[in-house]
Amino acid sequence: MNMGGSTFFGSFDDKVSILISTGMFSESQAKAIVTEKQNETILENHCFKIWEAEDRGQTVYRTKVPLENGRPKKIQSKTRAALEDKIIKHYAEMEKAEQKNKLTLRTLWPEWIVYKADKKSVATVKRNTVAWNKYYINSPASQKLLDTPLTQIDNVELDAYMSRMVKQYKMNPHTWADFSVIIRQMLSYAYRKRYIISNPMDFVSIDVKDDLKHENKKTAKEQIFFECDKDKIIEYAWEQYRNGRSYVQKFVPLAIVFLFYTGMRLGEVTAVRFDDIDGDILYLRNSFSKDANEVQERVKSGEYRDLSLPDEAVEVIEEIRNKRIELGLPVDEYVFATNDSLMSTYKAIYKMIRKYCAELDIDIHSTHDIRRTFVSHNARIGCPTATIMEMTGHTDIKTVEKSYLFDTEKHETKKAYISKAMGKSKK
Repeated sequence: MNMGGSTFFGSFDDKVSILISTGMFSESQAKAIVTEKQNETILENHCFKIWEAEDRGQTVYRTKVPLENGRPKKIQSKTRAALEDKIIKHYAEMEKAEQKNKLTLRTLWPEWIVYKADKKSVATVKRNTVAWNKYYINSPASQKLLDTPLTQIDNVELDAYMSRMVKQYKMNPHTWADFSVIIRQMLSYAYRKRYIISNPMDFVSIDVKDDLKHENKKTAKEQIFFECDKDKIIEYAWEQYRNGRSYVQKFVPLAIVFLFYTGMRLGEVTAVRFDDIDGDILYLRNSFSKDANEVQERVKSGEYRDLSLPDEAVEVIEEIRNKRIELGLPVDEYVFATNDSLMSTYKAIYKMIRKYCAELDIDIHSTHDIRRTFVSHNARIGCPTATIMEMTGHTDIKTVEKSYLFDTEKHETKKAYISKAMGKSKK
């Protein structure tokens, strides 16, 4: 609502920020000053007079206030101050209702992404922001929807819009998820905040499966280390460690070995501390976030987990502990870091596995491919899927089966299996 060309509440935060920036006021003081000034402006622009009247033998104060339909409504209070409070509250509620009716996806975004940031990881917020810019802000096809008041979004038009976007961007299941999660969650948030009385997405019956671009699952060769390659990398990493090839990040080679025996995420292994380990149990509580450049007191799944360490992993920890004592380094801090920068440790592990692959003439793989290797090789030897999920921290069996389980046998081995099973045919 605009009275006398001045919006009461639209620039509240800006005014508070200006006062705080002077260095003369605290946040609470700035808010009190701005609120008082805005209340004065409301009363100065109130277009109805205030008068005294008699009500059952008592003096009261009366005035009128406008309703949404333009008709005035009479209100009264026993004191002028109480009446003025009613006037201020009435206009504030009208302003809030007016702003709610004008709310769009574009104007809701800043509020929603802050809400997301309080609940989700930095990486999730970053992914949402990239998708918002790509599919919404920078897409001509989305501008009409972005500026349509939420209360006026039509579910039929919304259905058609989402179908058009799928075809325009040739979306696959992953890009569809990145695109659709934003509008689904923003409208759900608006409904829960009572900005809208119903969620238009509840009435959208879009079926995009036939329109989505099919994604072929990557081959095992692209996603995991085969048995012989895995053994080569582990042996080579130990060799590089013993030769002291990496002077700054001395323990990074052993971090790679540790990953093969634990299936941990890169951020998790970077944040492992000595006091997280008790014998052959690793109490996994923290993970290093590359995006936030800090250790966060949670792992990706949001739940803590305890890892049973095989002898080979325990050997890595004991080797590092003894070497740190020998070098005069502390043994109550991060296991694989040799300086204060966990980011440098994270990046060194990330780069070194690729470097080892190149030097050994093995297909280039990532640390996450080590994780896939861990899952696939454990499945091959008969480890129950539930146990694997407990070890890796996965919560969705479909994710494990679709993205982490691969055939670990090479082409020549599979040929040998087939020949053995079928026997030699007679010519």
